[in-house]
Amino acid sequence: MSDDLKDRIFEVIQNAKKKYLLSELARKFPEDDKRAVKKAVQEMIADGRLEYWSSGSTTYISLPWSKDAHA
Repeated sequence: MSDDLKDRIFEVIQNAKKKYLLSELARKFPEDDKRAVKKAVQEMIADGRLEYWSSGSTTYISLPWSKDAHA
């Protein structure tokens, strides 16, 4: 997976300091295929750069150290 795409995804999440739905995040990168964004996010979760956060009904993507931030 493209390290450039991963870096751009990380930058968006880090700068916004909020949690994102995968669909919201994919809309931030219209030049990239939604599947490529999803795969990059999954790889970043596997390596610990990002994590899933669940509100109970909705699953968000966030930085690992932002557990106390609101969605």
